[in-house]
Amino acid sequence: MNAAAHGLESWFAQRPAWLQDAARRIIATGELNDTDIQELVMLSKAEAGAAKTPLKPKGIPKGSLQASAKQDVVRLNSISEIKGINALSPRKPLEFGDVPLTIVYGPNGSGKSGYVRVLKHACDAKNLGPLHSDVFSAPAQQSCKFDLTVNGQNVQVVWSPSVGVHPTMEAIEIYDNQCARVYVSDENEVTYEPWVLSLFTRLTETCTRVDQALLAEVNTKVSKKPALPPEFTGTREASWYESLTHATTPADIAKNCEWNQQLTGERNALKQRLAETNPADKAKGLRKQASNATTLHTDVQGMGATFSDERCAEYFGAVRDAEIKRRAADIDAKKVFEGAPLGGVGSESWKLMWEQARKYSETVAYPGLAFPNISAGARCVLCQQLLDEGSKARFQSFESFVKGELEKQATIAEKLARDLQDRFPVVPEDATLRLRMDAAALSDDSTRQELSSYCSSLQQRRVGILASKSPEGLPPMPREELISFLKDQALSLERQATDFEMDAKRINRGDLERRAKELDARAWLSQQRPSIEAEVTRLKEIELLREARKLAATTALSTMKAKLAEELITSAYIQRFRDELKELGASYIKVHIVKTRAQKGRVLHQVKLQSCTKSVPTPEVLSEGEFRIVSLATFLADVEGREDETPFIFDDPISSLDQGFEEATVDRLIRLSKTRQVIVFTHRVSMVGLLQAAAEKLGVETNTISLRKDQGWIGHPTDLSITDKRPDKAINTLLNERVKKAKAVFEQPGGKDYEELAKGICSDIRIILERLIEKHLLAEVVQRFKRDVQTKGKINKLAKIRVQDCKLFDDMMTQYSKYEHSQPMDTPALLPGPEQLRLDLEKLKNWLEEFEKRPTP
Repeated sequence: MNAAAHGLESWFAQRPAWLQDAARRIIATGELNDTDIQELVMLSKAEAGAAKTPLKPKGIPKGSLQASAKQDVVRLNSISEIKGINALSPRKPLEFGDVPLTIVYGPNGSGKSGYVRVLKHACDAKNLGPLHSDVFSAPAQQSCKFDLTVNGQNVQVVWSPSVGVHPTMEAIEIYDNQCARVYVSDENEVTYEPWVLSLFTRLTETCTRVDQALLAEVNTKVSKKPALPPEFTGTREASWYESLTHATTPADIAKNCEWNQQLTGERNALKQRLAETNPADKAKGLRKQASNATTLHTDVQGMGATFSDERCAEYFGAVRDAEIKRRAADIDAKKVFEGAPLGGVGSESWKLMWEQARKYSETVAYPGLAFPNISAGARCVLCQQLLDEGSKARFQSFESFVKGELEKQATIAEKLARDLQDRFPVVPEDATLRLRMDAAALSDDSTRQELSSYCSSLQQRRVGILASKSPEGLPPMPREELISFLKDQALSLERQATDFEMDAKRINRGDLERRAKELDARAWLSQQRPSIEAEVTRLKEIELLREARKLAATTALSTMKAKLAEELITSAYIQRFRDELKELGASYIKVHIVKTRAQKGRVLHQVKLQSCTKSVPTPEVLSEGEFRIVSLATFLADVEGREDETPFIFDDPISSLDQGFEEATVDRLIRLSKTRQVIVFTHRVSMVGLLQAAAEKLGVETNTISLRKDQGWIGHPTDLSITDKRPDKAINTLLNERVKKAKAVFEQPGGKDYEELAKGICSDIRIILERLIEKHLLAEVVQRFKRDVQTKGKINKLAKIRVQDCKLFDDMMTQYSKYEHSQPMDTPALLPGPEQLRLDLEKLKNWLEEFEKRPTP
């Protein structure tokens, strides 16, 4: 086993850490309580990443797998205080005594089966069957008390069906008819297995408990994912929603649940398109709106270009140039007009007047003559006075100034500045702008506000330009990208117009409806995003719990146990079965035990027909007696695998057996009782006699109890009746108890009660005589109530009979038979006194002792 244990240590080191910890706990304590299971569940979850715990798993200590199981030594002492179980109603406990073999005899209906049934339920026998209360009485609370000795200590167990199998009594093994059927008809797991295999069994049970706890936790994680509206069925969004898994990533959720203004616009446009009854007219209107949007964008963009920094720099440069040139022309004019009698000559108003005078002179006053006309007799075109020489000179000097180069440059520069100023457009007022935005189908408040703010910024800049002489301090130019939405709007309207044109031709309505449904589904998904995230979190938690459940799988345990069982169980079990068949005289029956399968840590075996050419169930081939003896051999091969001294209880084990099998079975039970407590329930007096005789032969002390149905007290234990006792024990009972009691009554004054006692003793002596003749004198060759004559190993004993033996029995049968008949009135037979009774019983006792020692001739 050391090599196997060493290999197991390596094998366990490759198992999940929590399972190693579970094995360590089972090795240390033998049992796992609820706290252990809770901690193991946490360890398995932590190992799978499903939880965090401060607990740390510990491996199996080196060498601990070489230990052996510690078994309790159990003995069943009594059953008492029975309530509500079948019809049992004993007045005192059923006590089994402290002897190796206890025989509980009872005729049909005496309560024997009731005791066996309650023991089966408390001890976990195979094929329990129901445990009823008395069906002919009112229902009662079922309970009883077992008195046990466990490892030398007295233990009281108060039991009820709700308790189920009691751990202290689980070691007790029971064999009855139902058990026999299971052992031969069904697959069975060996009841007792080597300690290391028991470890695997308990680990498998632990895995099952841990798995059940994990499954229960999985079941608490109920989905709260909203049901998908049926109208979205068939969309890609619906498929994604219905296929959410633990592997769904946040990026997947963000992508499939995204909802923005663009999608809102697309959905609204689709709804509008699908609802439009006259898509052709709608397309025309949209194109007009698109044109308005384009025009508005061009105008606003053009205004922005006019107020650009480059244009402003050009304008302020022209203004500065005009100022410079005007100053130069003014200086020149000062020289010309310095002596003029009136001020203001050369000013703008004066120039205007001069140009008008020129026009008047050349077209009206002096057509065809150059201006100014200073010929003889010429008059001033302004004041109509004749020109003197001084006036003529001033006229000529004024004209020279006006036509001079400086003045000409100044005038040109000033005109350029005015032209540039006139190019700055008037920014539309808010009312006008709102109308134009309406015409361009701009309905969004934020975009309308952006455009209004943009134009307001342009107006502020225009005012600043006209009020300033330089670009310093001008309001900033708004960014042109702020109005890019106008171009987008125009393009969108154009696309919509194209779409409505296609709608008018009904080219793609199915696609539109499908896309509209997809967008509706996407909008719904965006609303359910928190629930979707919660669902994915739930699925992740469940997946981790599933990983933890995988760590609790029993496949590896079953495989290893099957491998070990082949070596440690199957071979030994098969050999024990062969040995038991041999000891029970049934080796000729063609049956054997085979391993059928291993499942969840359980190694199953079944009785099969050997060398059978057809697949036929074993019970359909064996006779009733063969079936019984094979089941008994299977039971004994199973339970004898246990090394400790476990009590065995048999209920009518020789039912359906012939004489040979009966004797072999009795002999096997007696030998069993030499190593453990054996309790046999039977309804056959012959079984009682066989057991008592075999026990006496092997020096095994027995205790025989009789169950009676006495005035409604069913299952009441008493001593065996004279009829049921062996003749030698019946003689001793009469001598030591009843004759003594009769003598005491006889010696009392009057002795009137003696007659009844003496008649009973006489009747029982006659019965004893019959039993002595049947059992001892005739060696049971011929027995009452048996159809066959038994000769094998018996008929030779008839040679021991002598004439004196026949005379003794003839005389005593004559003497004690007359009390069984009515007596003549004149010569009644007088009852013998107690002394005569004693002498006759002593005579029978001495004869029996001598006859049993008498050699066979």
